[in-house]
Amino acid sequence: MADARLTEYLLTTSPVIRYAFDPAKDSMEKDRTDEHLHETQYQITCGLDPEGTIRIGNQEYRVGNAFFLIPPLTLHTLENDAARTFPNITCRFELPGFSGKWLGNRIQLGEAESETAKQYLLRVSFLQNHSEEHLRARAPLALAELLFFLDENAPVREMEQETATPFSSALRYMQENFKSSINIEMIAQQVGISQEHLSRLFSREMGTTPSDYLQRLRLGYAVERLFASRRKLGCIALEAGFSNAKTFNAAFQKHYQCSAGQFRKHHIEKEAEND
Repeated sequence: MADARLTEYLLTTSPVIRYAFDPAKDSMEKDRTDEHLHETQYQITCGLDPEGTIRIGNQEYRVGNAFFLIPPLTLHTLENDAARTFPNITCRFELPGFSGKWLGNRIQLGEAESETAKQYLLRVSFLQNHSEEHLRARAPLALAELLFFLDENAPVREMEQETATPFSSALRYMQENFKSSINIEMIAQQVGISQEHLSRLFSREMGTTPSDYLQRLRLGYAVERLFASRRKLGCIALEAGFSNAKTFNAAFQKHYQCSAGQFRKHHIEKEAEND
């Protein structure tokens, strides 16, 4: 069961849907989704093929017929196997004012429960993309029903007592401030340890450096803006925390093996926000 605050929240406040898979426009058969994050949106993804992998934060999962729940500011990527496509259904939404415990990254249900949850998710998509306004208005209620269902049917797990550590505090500080001009020295000072100790923690916990993770956060935000908005590349670069467009372009090319402009051309969503 999830933290009771989520169910209490849903009794009084409706989710705000920002994107829902549209069977009329979108294909379930998708190629890999490069690493990115959503600043304010939660995401539910239902994987429809066991031959794939999803990485959420520094945890990697085989897909199977599971539901993946990704909170805001969390890097994630979907990868297929051996040039296969990655069939999935996804919904992104906001929970204004919610600060309780999330459901967890992965929920594996029984066969019958999994099929029921998938039908809930398809109903959300159907309603959200309907041309009739009175039907679109029902989509948030359908999404709330899905969240209630997942909460009620997820395997019971012990509630972990969250204790702040220098590493978790550094992660949170970076996630909340990557868009500003923070650096590794500032992060180490913020959590009260040396830069060397911070580097050792990141190497042990994530197999990377603090500088690399900070850059991945900025690139992950930029990727989401590239496919979900039509903002100019230079504006996205500065908004993501890069000092200038040249630095952003070089980092993007190195990490994704293509330019930001090329990436947008191939991945921009049909309903991308205008600048």
